[in-house]
Amino acid sequence: MLMTRNQDQSTLGSSSDISTTNTSVLVAYKTPMTPRPSTAYLPSTLTLRQTLGELRRIPPKGEADRRLIQQLDRETSGPHDFLVVGRQGELTKVDPERTTLGAIAIPREVRTPRGTEKLPTAAFEVQAYAPVGLPA
Repeated sequence: MLMTRNQDQSTLGSSSDISTTNTSVLVAYKTPMTPRPSTAYLPSTLTLRQTLGELRRIPPKGEADRRLIQQLDRETSGPHDFLVVGRQGELTKVDPERTTLGAIAIPREVRTPRGTEKLPTAAFEVQAYAPVGLPA
């Protein structure tokens, strides 16, 4: 179930119950090369790996979104990490196969057409890295 930015946000649950229910959360995703994250509403039960697949299926909202998806493809073409953005902006490496959007969602203030609201937001970065050591 894909939800886009323009769909109704009334189905969003509280941060305490979203990790196991199929409510939607605001997903803010980016790479280190992008200055601002892009956003989408997705089910809270998706893992980060599944989220990446869903984000590739959503039509880009504009040129910046198209470039971000292209950069995500480049970042994930080799060794890469998923880094969750914490409450204070700190980055924590997580397992993308086991970590769900609901598990990392944190209430954050977000500007909406109805003003500023606190919404459960799952924020993460995908970062490529160069393998260290001698080639085999």
